[in-house]
Amino acid sequence: LCFAGFCFSLGFYCTNLGFQAASAAFVETIKASEPITSAILAVAWGLELLNRKEVTSLALIVCGVVLSTLGNSPSSGGDDSSGDSNNDEDGGLGMAAASLISCMIVMTSNLCFSFRGLFQKLFQKKKKKKIHHHQNVPMMDDLNLQYRMQQMGVLVFGVPALLWEGRSVLEHIYQVSSHVGLIQSGVLIHYVGLATVNAMAFASYK
Repeated sequence: LCFAGFCFSLGFYCTNLGFQAASAAFVETIKASEPITSAILAVAWGLELLNRKEVTSLALIVCGVVLSTLGNSPSSGGDDSSGDSNNDEDGGLGMAAASLISCMIVMTSNLCFSFRGLFQKLFQKKKKKKIHHHQNVPMMDDLNLQYRMQQMGVLVFGVPALLWEGRSVLEHIYQVSSHVGLIQSGVLIHYVGLATVNAMAFASYK
């Protein structure tokens, strides 16, 4: 459960890094390849066996991710001058490198979420085995399992987040509260509302 919570929180951290480095459309396209990493881990741990249709579907996902990565870098312009051509070439290589780095970050996020799913399955399997052997072990439902994983993530990443981003967050809060006000401007109410809706949607989805 500790490993599941760690990978769960690390996956969101890598996702946020991906959104900072690339467009949302590109990040979500790469994140759609999460079934690939999940399938690889499930097969490696002997939890699942893939049939021909599943392998074909994963191969198509791989092709889509590759095309999205290549298409994310803009093409060079049509200027014939050598200087502009060299600049366009350097810029194209830089954008391709940035696109590749963004892809690797998002794929790391996918791998973290896949490991989270793997550890979650292993945890539930271990619980069921203990219950089957008539041991006094309470069964944990999915909602409490999600809560425990997020709680573990807060315990692991809470202190580093406060050390690295705490001052910046407090400065932004102070600026908003001193200039327009958190409640008067509606920022606090909007944030609480969006956070509540997001939590309910995430809990119902998971």
